[in-house]
Amino acid sequence: MLGGHGKVGRFRHKKSAVIRYKIELGRKRLLPRLGRKDRLVTSVGQLEDMLTHPKYARAVSEHEGKKLLDLRSLGYSKLLGSGKIQGPVVVRVDEFSKSAARKIEAAGGQIEKPTA
Repeated sequence: MLGGHGKVGRFRHKKSAVIRYKIELGRKRLLPRLGRKDRLVTSVGQLEDMLTHPKYARAVSEHEGKKLLDLRSLGYSKLLGSGKIQGPVVVRVDEFSKSAARKIEAAGGQIEKPTA
């Protein structure tokens, strides 16, 4: 007879009380997520849209005849390699994947990692 003590049975026979009193049914994780920061990440396939979209115009400039896209000024911290890029572009970002670097260099562009 464990029906009346504590939280025992709240997913089964105390379901009516859960509905009536609007008790939260969430479950806690065992360990907290330590050291994980929320950060913005983008991919190679989205770079061409960023170059043409007026929302990102403040981060686009010219550098040695190629377009320079400064992802740091937009708040992005990492560039991933999914998608395709057609033209050469110079990208300034803190972190990038190996596949992203390969695709940008194959298109004639380069990735600059900012100093300090």
